[in-house]
Amino acid sequence: LPSTGILLHPGEARASSEPISPRHPRSKSAGETPLILIVDDDPVSVKILAEFLDLRGYAHMEASDGKQALGLLLHNPGVKIVLLDIMMPGMSGYETLAKLRKERSSSELPVIVTTTRSQLNDISDWFRAGANDYIIKPFSFDELSNRIDNLLAATAAGERTEPGIRIKGTDGEHYLNCGEIIYLSS
Repeated sequence: LPSTGILLHPGEARASSEPISPRHPRSKSAGETPLILIVDDDPVSVKILAEFLDLRGYAHMEASDGKQALGLLLHNPGVKIVLLDIMMPGMSGYETLAKLRKERSSSELPVIVTTTRSQLNDISDWFRAGANDYIIKPFSFDELSNRIDNLLAATAAGERTEPGIRIKGTDGEHYLNCGEIIYLSS
């Protein structure tokens, strides 16, 4: 990564309590852009995501593991979305997500899981752990951009961002989260 990036490699020392400045794209001023945290142990994936976010006009920060990500989130409350890899050494994405959800709800800080796993039980596990959305690697940048934009818009409007469905009935509107939905098909 260029020297303006903040990806820390496992051998690089930095206290998790030390504030870190986000990398901002050149096309917009820092105050206008949503801040996104990339959490992935693969430097190639981080570089690709960082370049994509730069092109789309998002500010971003990078963490190479769950512990570092939680430290960044503690000292950077302006993060609007987390792109979280699930399969990481040390603290896994699942553990990171569980610790994050003890501090911030899925409506406060949406998390998009980025992974190569696509089994139905994996997807259910991510949602139960508190993920708002997921995307399977390799993915389309347009798809990721749409998912980010939708979550940012819902968060800004104060809407629920937990995965589920909204049902309008005669007695008002109800929201069923993924755990309450049973899908039957013939």
